[in-house]
Amino acid sequence: MQKIEIEFLDEYKKLDKLCQDMYAASQGVTEYINRMEVLSNEGRYLIDKWNTDYYTLKHLRWLRNTIVHNLEETDCSLEDLQSLKEFYQQILNRKDSLALLYMMKQKLSTKEKLSIHQDKQILENVRYKKQNRRNLFNITIVLIIAVLVMIVLNFKIF
Repeated sequence: MQKIEIEFLDEYKKLDKLCQDMYAASQGVTEYINRMEVLSNEGRYLIDKWNTDYYTLKHLRWLRNTIVHNLEETDCSLEDLQSLKEFYQQILNRKDSLALLYMMKQKLSTKEKLSIHQDKQILENVRYKKQNRRNLFNITIVLIIAVLVMIVLNFKIF
């Protein structure tokens, strides 16, 4: 086994352990990939790097399995090792695809709640204005009737 492969496996174990802890799963990276597959319709639409992360993780898992189960050398590269380290850091910094999707959904949910609240306020304002118009109309009618009564009474006196 080459030095790069050993280093790759060490980094993969760190990522796998992190994902195991996050999702309380025995196979961390596989669990992460499974969750991406379940949420792929939303993820592809809302997160620009969704597909890149998904296929990179699948490649890294495949490469890990190839290193572990094959006796021959693999084509594990520095780029693969770097991708693994970068993804680990993305998860720690909540910049990975699943974290970004979660945050996006939270924002959308907050906007929907805010929108519903604003809609309720607009509806209450409309109701208030309608009630004020009715009250104004009623007062106007009462005043007109009062003026007419006064006019009628004034004509009867003369």
